[in-house]
Amino acid sequence: MIKAAEEVGLIESINKHFNRKKIDGLTAAEYLLLIIIGRSEHELGRNVLGGYFNKSVLKFIWNPKYKLSSQNFLNYMAHLDEETIQNIELDVSRTMIELGLRPTRLIFDTTNFYTHIEHGEDLPRKVNSKEKIFDRNLIGVGLTTSENNIPFPSITYPANKNDAKLFSDLIDSICKRLKDIDIQTQDIVIVFDRGMNAAENIKKAVEQMHIVGSLPS
Repeated sequence: MIKAAEEVGLIESINKHFNRKKIDGLTAAEYLLLIIIGRSEHELGRNVLGGYFNKSVLKFIWNPKYKLSSQNFLNYMAHLDEETIQNIELDVSRTMIELGLRPTRLIFDTTNFYTHIEHGEDLPRKVNSKEKIFDRNLIGVGLTTSENNIPFPSITYPANKNDAKLFSDLIDSICKRLKDIDIQTQDIVIVFDRGMNAAENIKKAVEQMHIVGSLPS
């Protein structure tokens, strides 16, 4: 996973776009990769990053001066705002196109998952759970992937927001991303299910790209 992150320029891009002084120890990219790698194996909370690191092969690759800190991780992630994430995604997307992974087909779908958040947040909402958990607040996630199963723009949103209304805004962001990485939208096919159907959505989509959808019988 470290090799893949290096090949697509993820490490370089994360460190480039973090606009803050360096914290002693692991870099922003290393902290983020550490938790990504750990969570690819099993559940991993930030409070046990140090224990996981010391038991993993990573301790032979990275050599932090100080004990890994949950607070340092939080300090870094607080600066990983939407604009920073988009800049990193653009860097990585351009590198992947240079590697020959140019998308021609995009697949979009939504889901939701339950959380243990009860108060003080805008995203979690009560709604029908796809995991059949009905006493928790949920967060909605919309994911676009290419035909190579590589994630394209993703979005988190209040779980009670209607899919069709969400899709209208998302089409604009997908087209902007394609233009930012020099891909002609008219060369793209986007695939989505009937939950996104609305006359305005279909009109907006076909004005910019080809579509594959579904209709009730």
